[in-house]
Amino acid sequence: MHNYRPVFDALKDSIFVYNKDAHPENWIVGDKLGVIDCEGRLLVPAQFDLANLLEYGDFFSDAQKSEYIGHYLYCARFDVNKEEFMLGYWNAVVHRMLGLSSAWSSPLRPSMRPKRVDAIRRALHAIDKIEEDHGDWFKQYHENYAGLRQDLSEVSSIIN
Repeated sequence: MHNYRPVFDALKDSIFVYNKDAHPENWIVGDKLGVIDCEGRLLVPAQFDLANLLEYGDFFSDAQKSEYIGHYLYCARFDVNKEEFMLGYWNAVVHRMLGLSSAWSSPLRPSMRPKRVDAIRRALHAIDKIEEDHGDWFKQYHENYAGLRQDLSEVSSIIN
């Protein structure tokens, strides 16, 4: 929990939206878009749904993610600093990938078990992006992120 402090701090002032549980398994894409499972009763940081959607697999480059998030902010008319929003996004990726790797460990979801290592890899990549793009923030929480990296690497070796 101590190592989780930067994730919490980066998201505590986020804009909260209804949780759409927005990942590819919950959308039907065709001539029209359809949502088949929505968690609309809960409010979550906006970055959670974006992390669900953009990080569920290796579908998009970091540049594409940034572009899509820029469009999201524009269309949602959120008056936020994109750089600060991106800091929250990368921390949300750490959070969501931990959650998914845990959920995908369930005996009820054996087909998802192989995806756990990739989820942990994406969480580690998110920490790298925080270090690369948000150096001052990273320095402030260096010990926490070092602990998260170590913990995530250990989890990856256990589930691999």
